[in-house]
Amino acid sequence: MELTMDKIVADSIVFGYSRKTVLQGVSLKVGQGEVLSLLGPNGSGKTSLLKILLGLLRPLSGTVAIDGRPVDSMSPKELAKSVAYVPQLHRIAFSYRVIDVVLMGRLAHSGLFGRTTREDERIAEAALDRLDISHLADAAYSEISGGERQLTLIARALTQGAKTLILDEPLNGLDYGNQIGVLEQITSLASEGFTFVKTTHFPDHALWMATRVVLLNHGHIIADGKPHEVMNGRTLSSLYLADIALVSVGDGLRTCLPRTVLDKKPVPGSHAGRSLCAG
Repeated sequence: MELTMDKIVADSIVFGYSRKTVLQGVSLKVGQGEVLSLLGPNGSGKTSLLKILLGLLRPLSGTVAIDGRPVDSMSPKELAKSVAYVPQLHRIAFSYRVIDVVLMGRLAHSGLFGRTTREDERIAEAALDRLDISHLADAAYSEISGGERQLTLIARALTQGAKTLILDEPLNGLDYGNQIGVLEQITSLASEGFTFVKTTHFPDHALWMATRVVLLNHGHIIADGKPHEVMNGRTLSSLYLADIALVSVGDGLRTCLPRTVLDKKPVPGSHAGRSLCAG
């Protein structure tokens, strides 16, 4: 899909707590339909940046615009109609039905004490259907699998009406099959024009499905570009302070491996036993 307008523009963001600076002059633009993966070790500033993009934290200096409007000029309702937040895997204290959780996304339109309309229900049902989880509508949110809960939260974001979704470690705690299912849905939604900014501790996920990668460390962006341009053994080893190699597994696909694993035996299916990217 061809990218069009910038959905998010962050310019020269500086942020910190007390005497600790967390983000130092961070700037980035995210275009419509992009899937941007933020990579970086704990403490690099990823979550703080997400909260600033969402308007939950105010930077010490710098600006953020969503859909061409400064975030600090938008009401919470206006902001919620433009950008939605999908948190890490979590449990809800009460045993809400899945459809009830998804309907919470309509609060941006009806208000906290507004009544749910048939149109709200139609939008929520369409979001469940879009993510192939309509069969879960009456299930208890607390009793479905982790992957199904994450898809429910994405459905809630779609019901909110936002076209930009910000996800904080959306695959944390999911088994491998559920990780793949959520990634497939993100990729499919991006092809329809939805924009994603997500943090991850799994570089392989960025290699598989991100259109763009930002490497963040000590509050600075140290690399920004397409995955094959910025992800190599040198940049990842420096980012995570570990000896990492990127290995070709054929057909243009790559995966990350510790070099200690490569020293033990060749990777099945790789060219000439192993093929390390430069760097």
